[in-house]
Amino acid sequence: PRQGAAFATHIERLRTADAMSKLRIDFTTKLTPLAGGAETELAALLADRKALAFHFWSPWSRECEEFAADFAATVRALDKNGIAVASLLAEDDPRLIEDARTFAKPWQNLPCHWLRDSARQPLHVQLRVQSVPVLVLVSPDGRVLFNGHPADPSCWQALQQIAPKLERPPLAAPPDDH
Repeated sequence: PRQGAAFATHIERLRTADAMSKLRIDFTTKLTPLAGGAETELAALLADRKALAFHFWSPWSRECEEFAADFAATVRALDKNGIAVASLLAEDDPRLIEDARTFAKPWQNLPCHWLRDSARQPLHVQLRVQSVPVLVLVSPDGRVLFNGHPADPSCWQALQQIAPKLERPPLAAPPDDH
């Protein structure tokens, strides 16, 4: 009991891994684009790609802001290697959505889908997203292959299982107006 706090993070990681091993993502789930408009079905995002990577983020997260240039370089590398990316805003606060649109504007040219998580069956709840940024890699059959921080070396190991030629790109410079 006195050492419980020391093991809490490890225990939570094991519980999440166990939950992810049993989870299958429903590709009929529909999400709303961050900019507004008609909902998009996850199956359409995946299409004929090797996998789908969900990137959970928030414009109010300092770490997400600092990770933005690395995220942009990663998205380009994933796209070139046949992995689709959906960048998801998990919260539905109107102020957050407006800030997210402003934050994402310089990155709109990325081969990435900027979406809001579903209010009915939130993916961030199913995937146990507790903090951001988080990257979740999902196979075409809906299995979760990785769930964690995008800088985690096991993230890149999971990505390379899907696309063996994929290499982690060097950190990219942020756009001038960001």
